[in-house]
Amino acid sequence: MAQGDNLLTLAEGVTPPGSGVAGGSATGDEDGPGGNKSDFARRVRQWYLSDISHPLWATYTKQSDIDEGFYIGGAGQWVDDEGSKDDYEALRRQKRATISINQIKPIIKVLTGLERQTRFDYKLLPQGEEDETDAKVMTWLFRYVSSAEHIPEIRSIAFKQSLIRGMSVLHCGMSWDDDPISGDIVAEWLTPGKDCIWDPHWTMPDFSDAQHFLRYRWAWIREIIAQYPEYQEEIEKAVGDLNNILADISAAGGHSRGPGGDAYGSVAEPNIDELNADRYFYDKQLQRLLVVEAWYADYETRWYLFHKDSGKLEEVDEDIPEPAQYAKMAQDADPEQIQAIKRVRRYMRMGTVLPATHTTLEEDETPYTNDRQDYPYVLVLGERTGDDIRGMVRDLRDAQRVENKRISQAIDLVARWGKIRRVAEENSIAPQSEAIINDPLAEGVIYYKTGKQPPGWDVPAGIADLTRLLIGLAEQMRQNIQQTSGINADLLGQDDETKSGVAIARRQAQGQVIATESFDQNRWAGELYGQRLGRRIQQKFTRDEYIRLTNDIGASAVVHLNPEKVNRIKDKDERRNAVKRWREQAANDPSKPEILANVDKFEWDLVLSESPSSPTARAEALEVLMKMVEKVPTMLPLVMDVMVQLTDGLPDKPQLLGRIRMLQASQGITETGVTPPGVPPGAPPAAAAPPGVSVAAAQGETPTTLAPPPAGGAPA
Repeated sequence: MAQGDNLLTLAEGVTPPGSGVAGGSATGDEDGPGGNKSDFARRVRQWYLSDISHPLWATYTKQSDIDEGFYIGGAGQWVDDEGSKDDYEALRRQKRATISINQIKPIIKVLTGLERQTRFDYKLLPQGEEDETDAKVMTWLFRYVSSAEHIPEIRSIAFKQSLIRGMSVLHCGMSWDDDPISGDIVAEWLTPGKDCIWDPHWTMPDFSDAQHFLRYRWAWIREIIAQYPEYQEEIEKAVGDLNNILADISAAGGHSRGPGGDAYGSVAEPNIDELNADRYFYDKQLQRLLVVEAWYADYETRWYLFHKDSGKLEEVDEDIPEPAQYAKMAQDADPEQIQAIKRVRRYMRMGTVLPATHTTLEEDETPYTNDRQDYPYVLVLGERTGDDIRGMVRDLRDAQRVENKRISQAIDLVARWGKIRRVAEENSIAPQSEAIINDPLAEGVIYYKTGKQPPGWDVPAGIADLTRLLIGLAEQMRQNIQQTSGINADLLGQDDETKSGVAIARRQAQGQVIATESFDQNRWAGELYGQRLGRRIQQKFTRDEYIRLTNDIGASAVVHLNPEKVNRIKDKDERRNAVKRWREQAANDPSKPEILANVDKFEWDLVLSESPSSPTARAEALEVLMKMVEKVPTMLPLVMDVMVQLTDGLPDKPQLLGRIRMLQASQGITETGVTPPGVPPGAPPAAAAPPGVSVAAAQGETPTTLAPPPAGGAPA
């Protein structure tokens, strides 16, 4: 039976390892605490077996492990495309040279360094009736959570994995272990094929077209029972049945052809027979079970009422006993103005199962109540063409392998055949000199017999030419690695030739072009991840509480979230006016905190900020501004605050920035633009004047002429 057919057969119809509660039935049991629901566990088991047998996952898992070995270096760079180290091990047994000169790691580090240097913060824009101040404070909250959960660093690790292994997954979730009410935001990265696997027919980085997403880990049986004590009897009985089955298999001569040392084996080699299928999910030696957290899409029918006169779309409350009948009755009552609309909407469900025992530990809707339509996972992809998924390392492996072999071969030749030995005519050396001539490091006088040929030197012919050839091949492979990756010597900092700064910058820019696709994929994943992060923030911060955030100028600011006095106001206009009055009072009272009401109901659009967040990117932006001011000095008052923001290491930076903005405000320069002299900030723009008529005259005012100051400065 073929490998793929074998596992697909298992996925289509597996038999439980026993009977009763542990085995369950095809239609699902309701025995045990909360019902066993073995049908769901069996479905997850089928998903898992089908996924790992798919050519995409079987190939990707094997090749991505090899890619990672080439990045690490050492013996990992001697592996062939099938994962074999036979050449390396044979040479080691013969005690011959096996050199690994890692040309791949510096290239990956250059790209990950560029990603870190060009990081951008999240920025929120108001949507609908929200105002700019709410969006600004919400951006501060984003920055606070990103820093607390180390999200920029986690995203950088995921980007690095996508360059090496071709894929990485970002998870934005919540944990209720420490805070059972509001929960805590959790950010982490996962390794596909090791921590998670999903529908191989997906295409989108947010998995919106994936049927399921499986996250798994090995857990000790006693750990599972401690967490789910209500399933202790069921798990212990099923494990006992599994032990009996595996004992019968062993007695019958059955065996697992997976790697030894771990009963789980490897998804890179899913060549198992039907009797050994449970070894994927049960480790008898270490007494562990595979725990799978399954996310999958389900669908529900919802009804809407469209009001034609106002254009408003109203969703029918799902608590109404017969929503379809209610919607049709509303339409029949006023068919000219109301239209009933039926839509099928996708939503997420998740569950935790033990595939080995067919036990469903948990199964319910997504715990993220304000994000029901999306998986909590985002893919950071390197490159995909059909079923082929790869990072940058994959295309550099052949050249790196050849370079290592040719360098090692050259060193081995020199070491074995390049020894300079003394040669002499037979019986021409005096007995007391025989030990000296056999040891090139020995000191002393060599005596040779009268009338005989004196000692000479023996140098094997052709060694130098062959060594140069091998070194030349290795050098060609090194150049091929740079050409294939596009990371030239200027980006690597290895070019010692004297060049102008402009020429170096241009070559560095050319070297970055080839990596543009990877950076675009990373940016796309960052935007999707930010959307999920925003939903988690809105789900967590629902209490009336005070929190200390960092504002736009880097100063500490206390913010009052969800003040009860404001949130209890039902009327939107009245609530908006209450917030406005609060902020007017706060403007005159520095001790009064900023306010952000109804965090969970705030409507926003997310963008990646135009202000760089890394020191290197800020320095580059500052340099560009300084060059612009040098050419156009009149720009200085307009960009002084931006230049201070981009300058790192300034003492008392918030106070300095505050003074500059006060000076700019006195000149009519605000954050939203420039106000003409004599017009109060916030006033509507002046009407356009007819040609040849000043604005002041068009508004019925007497034009004023600004005379230049007298020589020597303004009068005292």
